[in-house]
Amino acid sequence: SITLGGDTRAALEAYCRKENISLFSLALGVMHHTVGAYSHESFAIGTVYDARPSQFRDMFVNTVLIPFAKGVEGGKETLKELNDRWKNDILPLASAPYDQLSAQGYGCNLCLVFNVGGNSGAAPTAKSDLTVAWTEYSSGDGSVDVFFESGIGSWPGIEDRFNQIIG
Repeated sequence: SITLGGDTRAALEAYCRKENISLFSLALGVMHHTVGAYSHESFAIGTVYDARPSQFRDMFVNTVLIPFAKGVEGGKETLKELNDRWKNDILPLASAPYDQLSAQGYGCNLCLVFNVGGNSGAAPTAKSDLTVAWTEYSSGDGSVDVFFESGIGSWPGIEDRFNQIIG
C-alpha cells in the first residue's frame, strides 16, 4: 500500500479544483494509466456506485463499468475529458444491471474502490484481477491510503508506476 500524506492530498484536491474535475476522476485516470502500462489492449475498470432505488440500498451493490480504448488512442483522453465522460456518458447508465452490460460485451476484471471525501463504496466480495482502493486514513490528518490487491499474482512495479503518475 501507499500512503498519500495530507499535503499530497491537498495538492491533488487543489489540482482537481483548478481543472474542475473530481478527485474520483483523478483516481480513475491514475488507475487507467497505471494499468495501461501493463496492457495495450482495451479494458474496463469497474467501480461501486450507488444508483439504486432506495428500497434496494441494503441488498445489492451496483458495479459501474468505465471502458478505455487500447493503445495510443486510449492514452489521449485528458482527465477533464474522463471527468466529463464519467458524468455525462457513464453515470446515466449506472443503474443498468451488470449482467445486462456483460451480455453486451462489456466485461471487467479491474476494480476501483473510492472511499474518500464522503464516498463510501463498499469493497466488492468477488476477486478481481486487480483492486485499487483509496481510503481516508484513520489519523484524521487528511492522508489517504491506496491499497493494491491482486487476484492473479503480482503486478511488478505497480506501486512505483502509481507514484510516478501521481508525482
